[in-house]
Amino acid sequence: MCVIEFKPSDEILWCKAACGNNIHKTCFDQWAKSKPGPVKCVYCRTVWKEDEDATKKIGKHRAKNKEGYVNVARQLGLSGVRDHSSYHQPWFDDERYGGFGGFY
Repeated sequence: MCVIEFKPSDEILWCKAACGNNIHKTCFDQWAKSKPGPVKCVYCRTVWKEDEDATKKIGKHRAKNKEGYVNVARQLGLSGVRDHSSYHQPWFDDERYGGFGGFY
């Protein structure tokens, strides 16, 4: 959770669905990427109400990749590169502790 003070130059979002609390856009984007399912407000946990302008932008650019999917990451200001850094690697843990979850 962000505890950094707001500066006039910061890009700030706010909960339009319920509580109205403010949060840095970069902090919110990190929060949204880390949570499965529908994105919720950091403070009140209400489902996040998307900006209608952002939703309209997505509808204008519907280029599909070779698999037939529309990647909207760039239009929402997100990276299109998948972050694998937090993926669980069970083979690493098994080797370190003697295999199959056992301990020495």
